[in-house]
Amino acid sequence: MNAEAIKHQGDLILSFAHLIKTGENYLECDDYENGKSIKIRIDSKKSAQENAQEYYKNYKKAVSGAQELEHDIEIARRQIEKLNKLYEDIKKEANPVKIEQMLRRDSAPAQQKKKNHPGLDYTVNGWYILVGRDANENDELLRHHVRGEDLWLHVRDFPGGYVFIKARKGKTVPLDILLDAANLAVYYSKARNAGKTDLYYTHVKYLRRAKNGPKGLVLPTQEKNLCITPDKERLLRLDSLHEEAEL
Repeated sequence: MNAEAIKHQGDLILSFAHLIKTGENYLECDDYENGKSIKIRIDSKKSAQENAQEYYKNYKKAVSGAQELEHDIEIARRQIEKLNKLYEDIKKEANPVKIEQMLRRDSAPAQQKKKNHPGLDYTVNGWYILVGRDANENDELLRHHVRGEDLWLHVRDFPGGYVFIKARKGKTVPLDILLDAANLAVYYSKARNAGKTDLYYTHVKYLRRAKNGPKGLVLPTQEKNLCITPDKERLLRLDSLHEEAEL
C-alpha cells in the first residue's frame, strides 16, 4: 500500500467514525473517492481519532522511507556515473602502467584504506567535519580527536551521533558549514525521518561527561539552539565529497 492510500484510510476512519461498532476490528464504509465498499482494519480498543492517527503516523513513515530510498538511489546513480567515466578513461588510455594505476586506485577495498579516526569525515571549503555514528565512535572522537575550540553538534531529544567541526585559527564557522554539520547530525540520529528538527551546539570545552552515564554521554553548557529541516540536496553534495575523498 502506498503512502497516499494509507493517509486516505485515515481520512475515511474520521469521516465514517459514526459507523464504527463497539468491539469491531474493521470499519466498513463506502470510499467517497470511487464509490466502492472498503473494509479498514482498526483497533477496537482505540477511538476513531486514535485509529486515524495510527494511519497518519504510518503515512509519515512511508513518505520518509520513500525519500530515504530516493536518496540512496541518487547516491548509487552518482557512483555508477563515476564508474562509467573511469571505464571510458581506461578505454582511451594506451599506457598499460597507467591503466593498472587507474584500476588499483578505484578497486582498493574500503577496509584497507587508512583512517586514523573512527566515524566519517568531510572536508568542505577548507573546514574539516567529523561524524560519530554511535556511542563508541562518539566517545573515541571526544577522547582522542577533538579539542576545546572545536564545535560539537547533536540533535535534541533523540539519540544519535556527535558531529564536530574542527576549529580554524582566527576564523568563525560559516553558516553554510554549520548547516552541513547539522544535516549530518540529523541524518545520523533517530531523528532522520522526523522532519523539522531541533539541535544544539557548543564548543567541546563546554561539554561535561555525565557522571555514571552511558558511554560517550555528555552534558553541554553555553549551548546555542539550531532548528533545521533536513536538506536532501545538501546531504547528496556531502556524500559526493566524501566519495571523492575516499578514492
